[in-house]
Amino acid sequence: MRKKQNIDKELEKEVKHFAQHLEALHEQQSTARGKILTDPANAEFLKECRERRAIAEALYQARTAANLTQAEVAARMNVSQPYIVKLERGQGSISWKVISRYAAACGKKAEITLL
Repeated sequence: MRKKQNIDKELEKEVKHFAQHLEALHEQQSTARGKILTDPANAEFLKECRERRAIAEALYQARTAANLTQAEVAARMNVSQPYIVKLERGQGSISWKVISRYAAACGKKAEITLL
């Protein structure tokens, strides 16, 4: 019983320490994130990230609108479910062929709109 109380006290101490430093850590991370997002040297990279994220979101929306699971889309495309996860997270580069196949697996057609 005494050992459990000591462990509980140690855990409580660690949690309090973490809570005290959490706000400072959050502030540091927010400042660093702000610098990255506003640095002109990162503008092109951030633009590409936003575009990739928009494509990923469109893929996700197509799948959920079709009431399909990631596994079902993967089976229809003859790829793995983890590959679908990567597509929907916007990870890596994605070809037009993959976008078209994904759309077809969801019963949709992919189109390009130039703005």
